[in-house]
Amino acid sequence: MRLNLHLIEGALAGAFFGTSAVFVRLMPDLSATSISFFRLGLSAVFLVVGHALLKGNVPLPSNVGARRLIAMGALLGLHVLLFTAAVKLTAVLNAAVLVNTTPIWAIAISYALWRQVPDRTALLGTALAIAGVTVISGSQLALSPGNLIGDFLAMLSAAMWALYLVVARPVRQSGNPLVLLPYVYGTAALTIAASSPATGEVMRLPTSAELAPLLGQALLPTTLGHTLQFSSLRGLTPHQASTLALLEPVVASALAAAFLQEMPRPELVAGASLVITGIYFVASRVR
Repeated sequence: MRLNLHLIEGALAGAFFGTSAVFVRLMPDLSATSISFFRLGLSAVFLVVGHALLKGNVPLPSNVGARRLIAMGALLGLHVLLFTAAVKLTAVLNAAVLVNTTPIWAIAISYALWRQVPDRTALLGTALAIAGVTVISGSQLALSPGNLIGDFLAMLSAAMWALYLVVARPVRQSGNPLVLLPYVYGTAALTIAASSPATGEVMRLPTSAELAPLLGQALLPTTLGHTLQFSSLRGLTPHQASTLALLEPVVASALAAAFLQEMPRPELVAGASLVITGIYFVASRVR
């Protein structure tokens, strides 16, 4: 397998996604809706400031239609909202495993639209990676009829993310992430704010103690993670990009052991090995 820039971007995105859980654990009293709104809103601000420092002006996406950016932002906001609702209705680990079925949804959408499917090596890699995620959390999955609605919402969240990647790929071919994503993140934040009454959670400003982890949440998994994943779509398919993102639970478990004193369970090593092997198979098919 020959490494290229887009593979590195996709793998780094998965690694940055893995930092999200640690930051959330440091804000136990801030609602998930508030965290989601501020992380996306702050990320939009970060990218605008970054573009202004690099280019000396405010980013204006002149060559990409507003409808596509609004659609991307709405899908991203729905993905976050559905996952937040799923966590409230089912076990956290159920939601975490099911939201990582995004590669399967990406394959299904690509087949429905273009009759395109990955080859056998990539399909095997996807199966191994998702199996690894399941092994990491599988011993603590809660199988109960009462969780069915939450489980369904988690899978719907994964489908929204896959659809976001499908819509985003052609946009990435003709645009700069620093120019386009402030509008996407801003739209996603507004989608979350407009839907907050449906979540039943009250949005509030963070306290001084919550500000640092909230900035970290906005910077690492969102500004860097999501932006790198979007950038990787210039050379990766939605299926490949979403499979590389399955590094998230591996990195999250390692960080939890390092910083939260949560010792890794024996199945973590086996699950992580499956994830990494599966990602290698998928990455080996990247042209």
